Amino acid sequence: MLLFWIDKSRPSKSPGEDDEIDYSHYSYRHEGTKVRKAIAYFVWNDSVNVEKAENIQNEITFNYDKLGRVIRQDITVGKAGEDMPLTIFGTQTGYCEDTHIDYAYDTKNRITKIVLMSCEKVVFEERYFYATDKDYVASVFTFSPGFNSKFKSTWTTYYNEHGDITSCFLSTSPEDPHKVPPLGITGYGFTHRYYDYEYDSYGNWIKCRFFLEGTHEGEPSAIVERKIEYYKE
Repeated sequence: MLLFWIDKSRPSKSPGEDDEIDYSHYSYRHEGTKVRKAIAYFVWNDSVNVEKAENIQNEITFNYDKLGRVIRQDITVGKAGEDMPLTIFGTQTGYCEDTHIDYAYDTKNRITKIVLMSCEKVVFEERYFYATDKDYVASVFTFSPGFNSKFKSTWTTYYNEHGDITSCFLSTSPEDPHKVPPLGITGYGFTHRYYDYEYDSYGNWIKCRFFLEGTHEGEPSAIVERKIEYYKE
């Protein structure tokens, strides 16, 4: 499994300004079957020769362990990205010499943690917990300071064996990812949310009840139904 994210944010210049077309172009350097470097170019116009040093937005260097798993990605800024933040994992950070992503795995080669570091700070962290009896992600703990470093929030999201969210809890304290925090209201809404599903014979949900007001009791906040048509072989 190849794990990497590219910064797709763009400079403040408006698209189409001066009749130019701005877009991102990606190039990869391989060593055998492994990607060693991913290079993102930002191009101001429809030039044939886009892979110029001055067009580099950022570069991601891949580091692997003896099992061939990605364990670290070092991110460096290019000339075209000097005036832009690194936008990744739903948050933003500046580029520093230590900007990188670390990955951790369990004994079954399943990814268990992702940590984005930049400027000597944890910018984003996500931990994955697997069901004990089945091989699926049962819960995900997400920590992100958001755009304001003074506001640090954590989400713990629970999933069923279908990969659908059953509940999630927002907390401002990351000490225990599985401790349900007190009910409250933040800028994101209620801290507690619940979801119930009905499935068809193929295991795809056809009805979802949203409980977004902090309780799993009473009438749902919303009900979504969907009709799925399958092609016959």
